[in-house]
This record gives sequence, C-alpha cells and structure tokens, in this order.
Amino acid sequence: MDDVLKKLKEILLEEDRKTQEKITRKVDDLQNNIDELRNENLKPVIEKTVRTELKESKDALIEAIYPLIGKLIRKFVQVEFEKLSENVDKQLDRTFSVQNIRKQLIALWEGISHKDLIIKELIPPVVEEVFVIDQESGILHGKYSHNNTIDQDVIAGMLTAIKSFIEDAFQQKTGSLDMIEYGTFKIMIQNSYKFYLTAIVSGSVNTKYKTQLLDYLELFAEQNLTQSLDNLSETDISEKLKTYFDQFNATNK
Repeated sequence: MDDVLKKLKEILLEEDRKTQEKITRKVDDLQNNIDELRNENLKPVIEKTVRTELKESKDALIEAIYPLIGKLIRKFVQVEFEKLSENVDKQLDRTFSVQNIRKQLIALWEGISHKDLIIKELIPPVVEEVFVIDQESGILHGKYSHNNTIDQDVIAGMLTAIKSFIEDAFQQKTGSLDMIEYGTFKIMIQNSYKFYLTAIVSGSVNTKYKTQLLDYLELFAEQNLTQSLDNLSETDISEKLKTYFDQFNATNK
C-alpha cells in the first residue's frame, strides 16, 4: 500500500514540476517581449524628451556645470604652471653653461630676474589685438589683429571689461589707467584725452615689456592720432596699427 502511495505521489509531483516549468518559460518569454516592446517604443520618446529638456534648460545646465568647468580649468592651469616651473628650474640648473651665463648678464642689464627672462623665452609675449576706442561713445575707431586667433565673442567680452574698468576708474578718480587681466590675457591701456588705446597681450609679461608696450602705444598715438578721429577712417587707422604692431611683435620675439 505504501509503495502505491509513493508511486502516485511521484507521478503527481512530476506533473506539477512540468507545469511549473511551462509557466516559468511562458513568463520569461512574456518578459522578454515586454522588454523589447518597451525599448522600441520608449527609447525614441526618452531621447526626444532629453533633447528638448537640454534645449529648453540650457541656462540651468550651464549654471550647473559651470563650477565643475571652472575647477577643471584651474586644475589645467595649475598643471601647466607646474610644467613651466619644472622647465625653468631645469634651465636654472644649467647655471655654468656659457649660454646661461650670457642670459644672466642680459637679465642683469635689462633689470629683470634671471627666472623672468627664462619664462619670457618659454612663453614669449605677443600683442594679439589693439583697439583705438572713443573716450565718450565707446566707438571702435581702429583695430589690429595679430593672427585673428581670439574668438570674436571673447573680444566682445574684453571690450565690455575694458569699458567697465575705465568707468569704475573714472568714478573713483584713480588717475591714469594701466593694466587689467582677462582670463589668460593681459590688457594694457594707454589713456588719452579723447580716446584710449588698448593692447591685448598673450604670454608672459614682465615689467620691462609692459613699459615698452605702453611707451609704444603712446608713440603711436603721438604720430598718428593727433588730429580728430572723425577725420580718419577706421581702415586708415587699422592699417597704421598693423604696420606698427607687426613690427613691435617682430622686434620682441
């Protein structure tokens, strides 16, 4: 009797097991079909939604990632300065070479440090842009561009920075203007009665170079801008700027 019951139990359990396997397979097939349909139908919708959100929330996105970009830029600048410092130190270590002794004598003659001279050679300063700007209206009367390497949006930002800086300086009555920094550029400002000359410089700028450039800006103004700017076309002034500052860049390589 026990054997009959045991056999019957095995038969029933076997049937249950087969039924469960069939149900499991059907559920798996159904899940796979659902996943396929979901991917096919939802993927285009999700992509379109993301594109729309990015387009409509551009300012918010920029505001969110701006601090991160700033950190990345600062890190990049830090690494580059570390590389520069290593290169300078390597050059300074070669103190007893004839060439290095000559550089030390040149630095002593020019009144700058030996390290400043080496930095100037590693990252030579270049006048990238020069502007002649009306003192009252802010109108651009002439422009020089070294290689048209600076983006026009950056230049517009620089002009805004120059304008704001000059307005603040006049309000505070700080006297003559000199130099401001804009990102990686130095902006030299030579002030006059009815206009001001601004030179945007890349590279390493020491005191001697800065003095030379400001003197050169003043010389250009004396030789070319003594008459009313209304009598000079922007093209004429720009051509004169090109002649002068191509020569200045070539001389200071």
